[in-house]
Amino acid sequence: MFRSFRYGERFLMNEMQYEVRKMVDDDVELMNITYDRIEIFTQLELVQAYGEDKLIFALTEGEKSSSVKMNMEQYSNKDKSEMELRFQVIEPYITGQKKKRDLKEYLQNYPVELRPKLTPILSQASFYRWMKLWNQHKDIRVLAPQTEKRGSHQRKTHPDILKIISDVVNNPDIKGESHTDLEFHSRICNRIKEDNLNRPLEAQLKPIHYSTFCRMHKEIKDVYRENCYLHGKVIADLNRNGVSTQVLADRALQVIELDWTPIDLLHITDAETKKTERGCLIYGMDKHTGQPWGYHIAFRSQPNAQDWMQCLLHGILPKTYVKELYPDIKGDWAAFGKPEMIVVDNANVNDCKAIEEVCRVLDIGLHYCPIEGGHHKGTIESAFRNLNLKSIHGTPGTTFSNTTQKSKYDAEGRACITMKELHHLLHITFINLIAHVPRRSGIVMTPHNWWQRSLRESHIVPKIPVSKQYLKLLLSTGSDTRVLTNKGIEIMNQHFYCPNIMILHERLRKEGKSRQVRIRYDVADMREIYVEDPYTQNYIKAIPTANSLERKGIDDRYPVHFQQIAAVCYRNNQTLDEFDRAPVGEAYEAKDRVIEEGRNSIKEAKRKHKAEAKRQQAASAIAQHPVNQMALADSEKHPITNVEDGTASEHNKKGTTSPKVDVSQFDEPKIEPTYKSYEFELDQLLNSEWEVSRKDGNHYAS
Repeated sequence: MFRSFRYGERFLMNEMQYEVRKMVDDDVELMNITYDRIEIFTQLELVQAYGEDKLIFALTEGEKSSSVKMNMEQYSNKDKSEMELRFQVIEPYITGQKKKRDLKEYLQNYPVELRPKLTPILSQASFYRWMKLWNQHKDIRVLAPQTEKRGSHQRKTHPDILKIISDVVNNPDIKGESHTDLEFHSRICNRIKEDNLNRPLEAQLKPIHYSTFCRMHKEIKDVYRENCYLHGKVIADLNRNGVSTQVLADRALQVIELDWTPIDLLHITDAETKKTERGCLIYGMDKHTGQPWGYHIAFRSQPNAQDWMQCLLHGILPKTYVKELYPDIKGDWAAFGKPEMIVVDNANVNDCKAIEEVCRVLDIGLHYCPIEGGHHKGTIESAFRNLNLKSIHGTPGTTFSNTTQKSKYDAEGRACITMKELHHLLHITFINLIAHVPRRSGIVMTPHNWWQRSLRESHIVPKIPVSKQYLKLLLSTGSDTRVLTNKGIEIMNQHFYCPNIMILHERLRKEGKSRQVRIRYDVADMREIYVEDPYTQNYIKAIPTANSLERKGIDDRYPVHFQQIAAVCYRNNQTLDEFDRAPVGEAYEAKDRVIEEGRNSIKEAKRKHKAEAKRQQAASAIAQHPVNQMALADSEKHPITNVEDGTASEHNKKGTTSPKVDVSQFDEPKIEPTYKSYEFELDQLLNSEWEVSRKDGNHYAS
């Protein structure tokens, strides 16, 4: 679980393999296995590479095969009891209280009521298996029952049947058409039957069961190809690609005193509204050297176990970010590594089962001071007083230690620093005003130099976890479930994305499983979260989408606290709630008026077009008969209904009946070379009725 730069330790740095040969003072002699040469690095350079994720320790075979869960909440009470009982069985042999020659008698006489519930009969095989797991990992979680690993996890279907299934399901002739599983299964059974005709009797393929095929269909089906045909390549790519007495210490990292107190300072949480808040500082200090070890700011009246673990996370990890984020700070923050013991008081936040479980997992001792025994951890108590006097009480917006000192001082009106400046202020105080300033008591030496001297004289190499991700997952205080979408994971209107979770999203969607996944995140730094893969129980790191934090006015070079994202989300929601929607409604009404005007203009254009068509039709008819040959018709006459016999309509029978007219006896009218213009109304002419009659032996048309 933890590593140090000792002889034989292997790691990968800058894509090259190294092995530690020896360590002399602060220099580490390494064998470059890649190029077969010896190189020398300082311990600080190696720690710097580790902090920048350029150095990765090699995992043992046991660590590779380990399937421990990062969150203790994922273990049931039954599992926790089982691992505790198993550890009690092997503990006497771990501590050397018993010898292996007495193992058989020890197991036979072990009290029945103290035996693990799942292993009522203790065998030597079980004992040695538990001892092997403990020696490999030094982690009590490996003793938890692993019933999910029982049984076979390999598919036993014949490879030829798998090929037939793939050919049928991913048939290139199927281009988006829908087919049922029953149809596919019938085709596969027929293909197997045809294939068996060419096989000997002993090599016959057995038909695959329908339920087995349905499970395999989800894995073999090429959903991306189907989506390309149905929705196009863009949508297909989106779906696929788209957290009692005073404890003494004689060496560094032997004892860390840890306590919390409200910060005597108001800081601004929202620059626009000038809203202020007073946080709690959880602070850890090395007992022997007085070197600041780690801290965390909790934004609540009293911290909880999660805040306590955040301080533990900051203290163990190297502080290699200081030079990059705060270049004005002179000096290094050298304190890091796993302590042997942590001393706390009996506050409610410390008397917590979750803290005890974490310390047991990390193999860190936990010592509680007696009630009202604050003097037993005087180092951290004096450190708080020193912090207030040197920095906090001299900053605008301080609340002082009591109301008498504060008197009528306007702390809220004088507050001028934000969360970013508060962290900067604390780093200046811890490094330049405490770690690199000589102490008055004991040895007159700066805590920084005393720390380095103690490590060197005691031959102590600080222990760091095999990977930062492992420790962050174990101590992450944020744990929740979210629905995985093609946009990634959303927390407080902030989206987190990476290609690997898009692959997981596509697999869950293809197999029709729930896309609700567990996420874990560090509330003190939301620049990365971890998403649990439900298939492997491993966690995938996701980061905020590009420029999303910058658009919120958050500088992603510095740790982003959860409260910062929550404050932006709350302010945006409040702005939307206060927004006047009446102008938007007026805009929609104006839009409707424009649409109605468009409809009316189209109707008017159609009416004009029809009228123009009628005029053109009349002009075309007139063009075939010259105007001078047209005589005006008598409007009193009725039109004939039958041109051949020239008879009048039925209602004109009472009048004079006109004789039949032979039209062929008239000569064809001659066309005059020139024409006279006549003025007449085309609409009247077009709408008039035509008839043939006789008057004084002349023909005319009316």
